[in-house]
Amino acid sequence: MPSPPISAVGPPRLLPPTTHQVKVDRHTYRRLSMMGGWGKQSWWSDGGYGGDGVTTGGGIEQETTCKSTPFYDLCVSTLESDPDSSRTDVPGLAIIGANKLNAKVYDSFKEIASLLEEAKDESLKKALVECDDHYKTIITYNVLSVIKTVRTSRAYVGRDAMNDAAKEALACASGFENQPTFPIKDSNKVVHDLSVVVSSIITLLVSE
Repeated sequence: MPSPPISAVGPPRLLPPTTHQVKVDRHTYRRLSMMGGWGKQSWWSDGGYGGDGVTTGGGIEQETTCKSTPFYDLCVSTLESDPDSSRTDVPGLAIIGANKLNAKVYDSFKEIASLLEEAKDESLKKALVECDDHYKTIITYNVLSVIKTVRTSRAYVGRDAMNDAAKEALACASGFENQPTFPIKDSNKVVHDLSVVVSSIITLLVSE
């Protein structure tokens, strides 16, 4: 029987992409794989925020939770894309959001790798490599902090980590200030906004 797609209704589990979809350095891969069993990946499938704010099943929890975030549509579409969201609690919703952020960052790794293969300008390459480093921080520290602390009395650690993840995305964007284009602008915005969404969800726990 396959593992559940996320860890919202069971022991925390960080989910990776399939190995052929992205290359990460050996140290990063080892840190991720040492976190324990890898479940079936639940992928971000919509390039935009999508969603019409209508939830099903246990969606009242989702809708109420998402109203506490500054990016309601993104929150709703993210949670609705995972079937476990209708049968979990607020910490579980935060875990779903963290896993979705994890998947989106992996997608961005793939996008950056493709751009680096084609880039000729050294300053553009430098900006892309810096974004790659910022995203590695999000995966190897920020997302893991949520997974490890959201169901404990130290949930504030996960909240702060998501705030830091949003700052990492902003730092990525700042590297393109002197570039004619920002080729990963859309995906970087989702990384930023989704980090803020997860932080907002965890804030509900910290405030209790």
